[in-house]
Amino acid sequence: MNQDLGLDTSAALTEPCESNSPTSSASVAVPAAKGRRSSSFNSLTVPNAASHHHPSADHDPLIALVVGNIRYDIRLSRLTSQPDTMLGTMFSSRNSDLQKPSTTGEYRFPERNGQAFAILAAFYDSDGRFPDVISFKYANPHLRFTWDNLLDECDYFQVPFTIASLYTTAYDATQARIENFLNAIVRVIQLAITDLCDVAEVRFETHADAVVWLSEDGNRGERQSPEVLYEVAPYLRSGYMFMRHERFRAKILDALTHQLKPSPRFILVVTPNSDDTWYDLDMSGILDHELLFGMLPGLPERPLAE
Repeated sequence: MNQDLGLDTSAALTEPCESNSPTSSASVAVPAAKGRRSSSFNSLTVPNAASHHHPSADHDPLIALVVGNIRYDIRLSRLTSQPDTMLGTMFSSRNSDLQKPSTTGEYRFPERNGQAFAILAAFYDSDGRFPDVISFKYANPHLRFTWDNLLDECDYFQVPFTIASLYTTAYDATQARIENFLNAIVRVIQLAITDLCDVAEVRFETHADAVVWLSEDGNRGERQSPEVLYEVAPYLRSGYMFMRHERFRAKILDALTHQLKPSPRFILVVTPNSDDTWYDLDMSGILDHELLFGMLPGLPERPLAE
């Protein structure tokens, strides 16, 4: 499985940099490629969530790890927050006897692969969420290591790695598209209610933006709603894909007819055309009459005086 991740170390080099200043992100010095001056370094900042609260530097010092010949400065709290890993165990308060820094205050792992460890540094810096290796590769093209290198470091440092983590970002993006699509449909329903329209119809086509009709009785010639399209069109573009995929369609319809149902009268029907180039999502019974007419002011008890 010695497959190169395609990470290029031939990026422009800078002079050696110090990474002792307190920071909430893991600061990394990346060595030169073979044939370059090994005393020259690049600098890399491992992504982190800057909004996370950190204890004061006195109580949460930076731990200097030199993995291979690359230095990483990572907050103590980040390491100990993952107690099942080797570094989490090593730096726990009960294991102070394991903490034997060098004379320069660094903890050295000279036989380990420092470039592959960049992924593990990101793991610690994101509260134990293993990063998408492929996305990390594109974000840091000057690193170079193989899958075997990465798996060896995960095994040595006892950091959990699963193949599923390679696809986390893609699944997150798909989940976001589904949520945005559902939100857009709900927005169409909201605007139908605002316009006192009992029917909303959306057509999803293969290579075109969705079309939305709002009407009182399902007469499409009555009102097409460009203002609705302007607001929700970017999120409805996934509609054809979702409607065509049977299991996605079932899940989305279940969410709309149960959790997001706007009224007891609500009916939702999906209809494809004969050659499967578009799908119609027809929603009727949108208006909740009890809520709608309950908002009307009551009539006076007796006629007003002339």
